[in-house]
Amino acid sequence: DVVSKVIGFIEESSPIVINPALRALWALCLNNDSHQQVARASEVIEFLVDQLTTHSTTMETKSFILRAVASICGKNYKNQEIFRLNEKGIHVLVGNLLLCNSDEETNEQLGEATSIAIWCLSTGNSRMQTTMREKQGLVPLVQMVQGNPENPVIMLNAMGALTELCRRCSANKKIVNEADIQDLLGPITSHENEAVSDQAKQLRSILS
Repeated sequence: DVVSKVIGFIEESSPIVINPALRALWALCLNNDSHQQVARASEVIEFLVDQLTTHSTTMETKSFILRAVASICGKNYKNQEIFRLNEKGIHVLVGNLLLCNSDEETNEQLGEATSIAIWCLSTGNSRMQTTMREKQGLVPLVQMVQGNPENPVIMLNAMGALTELCRRCSANKKIVNEADIQDLLGPITSHENEAVSDQAKQLRSILS
């Protein structure tokens, strides 16, 4: 089937083919449970984590990988857990957050993709709440919101991730509130981008 063929192209890792193939995988798995199952069975999630931690993988390819991960794992608990339980998975995401917060060029290339991956991996998954807290990924997400006033997509994704990570989780709420997010969210609730302002309101209400 088409998903398996696309995964075959990705695993060949040809520089010419890999980025279009990753983009195709993203599109095929988006909100598609049966395609997400094929991806899980093919063990492509483990392959993608390995590629994220390989020095030869370009920033552009890492960005496509993160978006593919977001699509494969979005609203799919089994796939989220394969990523979460991989010893390198969450480590690389938190590392990306720290790099994005300290380096403008990395943020431009990986900020959007890293934050959407975390949001999709956290949706409906209480175990991600614990893991992200233990790996100290919460405060860097707050810093992503703070550091990207000119990038509504990163703000939206980071607030979306924080909303999921703090939902019915008092330990995470405490950490995020202590990072002074409430002062930050006030002005964002009247942001000109409706999706951003709505997400800020949702996060604010979950944190209160």
